[in-house]
Amino acid sequence: GMGRKRDGGGGGGGMDTLAKSVLSNLLKKIEDEETQEKICSYLRSANAQQIMSFAAMAGMPLRKESAERLASFANGVTPRGIGRGVSRVKRGLSIVKTVRRVMKVIDKYKS
Repeated sequence: GMGRKRDGGGGGGGMDTLAKSVLSNLLKKIEDEETQEKICSYLRSANAQQIMSFAAMAGMPLRKESAERLASFANGVTPRGIGRGVSRVKRGLSIVKTVRRVMKVIDKYKS
């Protein structure tokens, strides 16, 4: 791949760096096995109703079907699955970064 440039440029505001550090702390915690067990037992007890009210609180109201699908997904989560999820999230984050960079370039050319 491309030589990884240090993420210096673009000073994407304090909010962005805050979000990043929260995310990386979260990922570190999630990589801890004890945390994974806790998450799993929490997810196994999740139901559509809880998910819907949680989503509403987050300002993303869900349809009941979606909540039920999420609940059945949550009930099937295993610690190993979480570990896989973490590496997927890490990969996803670097993809998001790349997409953002591309969008910035496109924006420059549009104006």
